[in-house]
Amino acid sequence: MPNILDYLKWRGDLTFDERPPCDVDHLVFAYIAYVNIERVFKENMTISEAAKAYFAKHTDAEINGDRSLIGRAPFVLKYAGESARFGALRLRHVISVVCEESEEQFAASTFVFPDGSVEIAYRGTDDSLTGWKEDLNMCFLMPVPAQLSALEYLDVIAERTTGSIHLTGHSKGGNLALYAAAKASPEIQKRIKAIYDLDGPGFPRPMLSSPGYLAVRDRVKAIVPKSSIIGLLMEHEQRLTIVSSSQTGVMQHDGLSWQVMGSSFVTEEKLDSSAENFSIFIQNWLSTMDTIERSALVDAVIYLMNATNSKTVSELTEKKISSMVAVSHAYLRMSPEDKKQLRTCMKVMFAATNDKRGQMLKDEGITSVE
Repeated sequence: MPNILDYLKWRGDLTFDERPPCDVDHLVFAYIAYVNIERVFKENMTISEAAKAYFAKHTDAEINGDRSLIGRAPFVLKYAGESARFGALRLRHVISVVCEESEEQFAASTFVFPDGSVEIAYRGTDDSLTGWKEDLNMCFLMPVPAQLSALEYLDVIAERTTGSIHLTGHSKGGNLALYAAAKASPEIQKRIKAIYDLDGPGFPRPMLSSPGYLAVRDRVKAIVPKSSIIGLLMEHEQRLTIVSSSQTGVMQHDGLSWQVMGSSFVTEEKLDSSAENFSIFIQNWLSTMDTIERSALVDAVIYLMNATNSKTVSELTEKKISSMVAVSHAYLRMSPEDKKQLRTCMKVMFAATNDKRGQMLKDEGITSVE
């Protein structure tokens, strides 16, 4: 079935002057933000120019060899660059930060529309282990460094522009978009036209009752696939738009699997029951742990990740045997309590990849966490 690549081929001849931005466009921007164009970026270059510069250094075969969830994102940039709709849009302030010391992975791009309004796209989690560590930290810590950077980035763009502002992001990028909007000054919030949270994780409950969030919640568009996992983590308050996907289970997180018809997503009436049950279980499990216990669990997972001496997820998976050996040795040195929590965590993660995850958890006896 059609996805955003097909959308760019079929509807890319309609400019934004002819048709205003639609939901599908915001996923396109979010996926362009995944591409490492900061390596070829020059201020105020067009998307077309950025695509040509990027593909002058990367081949289709190289991109097809990337099996990660965001591996095909460069093709979104390519087709967008070739289209009348996106090709002439200007890029501003493209930045990327990966800092192991502060455990921060942050990147964002700004796209300028013909009328002077802008779209800020925040990158979700990339291939770096630093990014995955920061995601884990979000389970017990707010703000994480990327959230603070997202707010600072919004402040910078608002100062340098005068038009209305759209915010978008897929996965962690959606969380960053909503955090920045909720924490922005009232003056900037007035300029925010919409916030697109595309299968992004939620927030601790107090965030959803904060004055800043309440001021923008009517402009939040939260979109998730039918079997969402990431987009149901932690707390959400807004109504969800549920879209069809060509994938199953956790692989539905891939925005390139989301189905498109014309200029709209193909929608579903309700979430898959296993996704809802899994979300409830996760919330119940996390609620049994206080901040210190969550921090300890995250530290234990990071300890195992560090034991592999890998810098990226791809590197970790490529050297499977040595990674497994390193993790096994590190696991043996852990405390009994950390081992117990990790075993439960691994069972939950394994269940997340299975279509019958609710039943799997029951079969394992994990109806609650002791």
